[in-house]
Amino acid sequence: MLIDEWKKAYKLLSVQANAIGTAMAAGYASMYEQLKETIPPQWMAGITAAVFAAGIICRLISQQPKE
Repeated sequence: MLIDEWKKAYKLLSVQANAIGTAMAAGYASMYEQLKETIPPQWMAGITAAVFAAGIICRLISQQPKE
């Protein structure tokens, strides 16, 4: 079942955070090995996990415009 107004999902903070996390993981995976050495894998894993956790938190926040 889709949420109401699913076509506007790109405006939701949770969707934006998950898109950033996905881009970070894909970007890191496709980096040259020499560039990967500048960012330790543990740091990248922690940062990516934090971004996805932020997505969960953002989903819990009301994002309705104030009237």
